Amino acid sequence: MSGSRPLRILMIVENCSYPFDVRVRHEAESLAAAGYQVSVIAPRGKNEKWRDTLNGVYAVRFPAPPNRGGMLGYLMEFGYATLAVTWLALWLTLRGKVDVIHVHNPPDTLWFAALIPKLLGKKFIYDHHDLSPELFLSKYGEEAKENKLYRMLLWLEKRSCRMANWVVEVNESYKKGDIERNGVKPERVHVVRNGPNLKRMRLVPIDEQLRAKAETLIAYVGNISSQDGLDHLLGAVYHLERDLGYKDWYCNIIGKADNLNELQRIAQELGISERVRFTGYISDDEMLRILSTSDICIVPDPDNPLNNKSTMNKVMEYMALGKPMVAYDLVEHKFSAQDAALYAIPNDKMDMARQILKLVQDPALRAQMGEAGRQRVETQLKWEYSAEKLLALYAEVAKETLGQ
Repeated sequence: MSGSRPLRILMIVENCSYPFDVRVRHEAESLAAAGYQVSVIAPRGKNEKWRDTLNGVYAVRFPAPPNRGGMLGYLMEFGYATLAVTWLALWLTLRGKVDVIHVHNPPDTLWFAALIPKLLGKKFIYDHHDLSPELFLSKYGEEAKENKLYRMLLWLEKRSCRMANWVVEVNESYKKGDIERNGVKPERVHVVRNGPNLKRMRLVPIDEQLRAKAETLIAYVGNISSQDGLDHLLGAVYHLERDLGYKDWYCNIIGKADNLNELQRIAQELGISERVRFTGYISDDEMLRILSTSDICIVPDPDNPLNNKSTMNKVMEYMALGKPMVAYDLVEHKFSAQDAALYAIPNDKMDMARQILKLVQDPALRAQMGEAGRQRVETQLKWEYSAEKLLALYAEVAKETLGQ
């Protein structure tokens, strides 16, 4: 990067602490390594410092909002967080540390933090992680389109897009939606896909104690909320045993669950709770041991307004480790995984069980699929390829902002 001084970038994330949001960490560290001056505002996680510098990225943290669940709880959380990041963004701007504010949704209220800085001549980038209106419909059904809150979410998304100088998308489905629904000019939209960091996602020695639990080890890693389909995973392994007659399995579900009590109740009612372990949040090292030891990974996200357009990090993380997977036949699942997955009829738990059984019975197919996934990541999907897209965007940003 050339010029008299580096571009000063302020990233904002609300729904995850830093550096635990993988996309934000990848972007921030890639930009810092390229010579940009990068700061991040994020909620403070347990035992984290209020201010910290990690791999060249300056993190400023605010007290994490209470997560009380429910619609009112979310409104309170997002309202508080929006005020907190707005104050910190203004403070950093007035201290001369900001040329560009780069916000990562959700929520889609974070554009408010860029309002005064933009009036002061700063640039604004909207990084579109999640489709908040589609998430609302996925939680509350199509009839929720008549809800005032749904219409508010549409307005906030459009306001984020219209205010942005550039919009960053995670895939082509999101790009198409923002051009058509929110009127974003195509030349101002840049796709920067999520991609695994192969230095982080790597095979490690297997866990012998876990390996001894069953002939077939099944795993899931990722977000666990009502729209993520863990009830589908539980239903599939139930059918695998009861209807297809395969009993020698054990399943690890990795991740913090918003609906843990409900999932534990389902597992208990299905009579499979002794062979399903909910690990909760665990370290990367433990997660890698479990996945490295596992035979089959699952992508149970059902067909709904959000999932059919969204790219799941877990898909590419499984591929990076050379693990075959079973997923529902959704647009972005197929684009990412291609030959690394067997695809079940959307939302059909019994068919998901059938696809799992195919992999159980064919070790050669598992190996072939795992290799196909690993090769696709190495040649097309690893983070380095996404970083090139991000740096190309910021070369354009620097030119318009600093004339460099």
